[in-house]
Amino acid sequence: MKSPKRTLPRGTAHERRAISLATRLGINVPPQLLTDAQWTTLWAEIGKILLRTEPPEPLTLKTLWADVGMYLAELREPEFQWGPGRRLGSKSSKPRVLVPGVGKAALRQRRSRERKRDREFTGN
Repeated sequence: MKSPKRTLPRGTAHERRAISLATRLGINVPPQLLTDAQWTTLWAEIGKILLRTEPPEPLTLKTLWADVGMYLAELREPEFQWGPGRRLGSKSSKPRVLVPGVGKAALRQRRSRERKRDREFTGN
């Protein structure tokens, strides 16, 4: 059974998303301003829950579990998925730059298409 989809607001920091996911999974999250070792431990716990197997003990396996946890969380957990709407920065802020080899016929055709598109939107 899938849990209800909960997405966080756009622009939410990666760390905040991880804490939200850990809270939803029932992991006890230490107070904010986590050290690197605490982040590794947190991601290792997330990895253990998302990929249920025997718990690892050595530090290298703990780091591996942290990587597994990050990968699986970003792949399929709702805290790391995009909500509805357009992604930030997806709209071009600059007009399309023409390459130097564009011929006169191609430029004429583009202007014709632009005029046709403008007429469709203005209603004339």
